[in-house]
Amino acid sequence: MILLSVIHHSQSSIPSLIHVLSNGEAVISFTYVRRVDPTRLVFEVKTQDNVIYYVKFARRYGEAAHCKAYELGLAPKLLTCEELEGDWKVIVMEPIPKRYKAADDVLSGRTKRSLSDEAIQNVRSIIQEALNPFFQEGFVHGDLRSANIYVDVDKEKGMMVDFDWAGHDGKVKYPPNVRCSSTIWCPETELSFRPIELEHDRAMVKHL
Repeated sequence: MILLSVIHHSQSSIPSLIHVLSNGEAVISFTYVRRVDPTRLVFEVKTQDNVIYYVKFARRYGEAAHCKAYELGLAPKLLTCEELEGDWKVIVMEPIPKRYKAADDVLSGRTKRSLSDEAIQNVRSIIQEALNPFFQEGFVHGDLRSANIYVDVDKEKGMMVDFDWAGHDGKVKYPPNVRCSSTIWCPETELSFRPIELEHDRAMVKHL
């Protein structure tokens, strides 16, 4: 287990980790490298030994689902998920291997590799096949947009990130304001507060 010491920037509402206490023995200092996504509280950090981790802050998190996905080779290793004051959680994980590319970049042609229509369909098939074991274990993700899926085209493997809503099929619910819009596709028009179902995840993957 990894325990975390937390402070707050004087001019920011974003929590800032100053060190990690590992197994109650060694203090691991690190510095922030960058904010990974401007729309999410996910940060890349580097230890004094130049080891890279990702630190995320969220209101809820599907720890069991993330651990199962890692066990199946479908997610980076989760190092800790701890409660913070103010109803926040802090999640620390290993980075996604660099050979994996974001599915939205691959499918939209924003990577260096330009894919034919046939190759794009193959990428969709890779993702569908890769995620099946996770679904068969009775877990759902809830937000399988292409931005949350990574793919290794050469080795035909996939990974997921962003397990905020994830959990057991039918046992976890969507947060408020989850509905179809001009920019976001959902398997049903209105999903706010409804149970997250396996068929929703399958529909999201099929829609990629």
